[in-house]
Amino acid sequence: MFDTKAVPNMNAMNPFTEECTLRTNPVQAFPQELFFLLRTTQLLRGLTAGMAVEWSIVDNWCPLAKQVLLQG
Repeated sequence: MFDTKAVPNMNAMNPFTEECTLRTNPVQAFPQELFFLLRTTQLLRGLTAGMAVEWSIVDNWCPLAKQVLLQG
């Protein structure tokens, strides 16, 4: 849910399929602090899919996340 990278043969993140993760395991509660992060990720996923660009938000944010975790 928090990455933009396409996974071959994986339809679980497509909200229009029966195998969608959110259909089979619905979210009961979602922290408000993560809402805009999820929304931004979904917008980037749509842009990368529409432009046929292979780009992973996780790969790009990983060094920053590690840095923040080590400081904390």
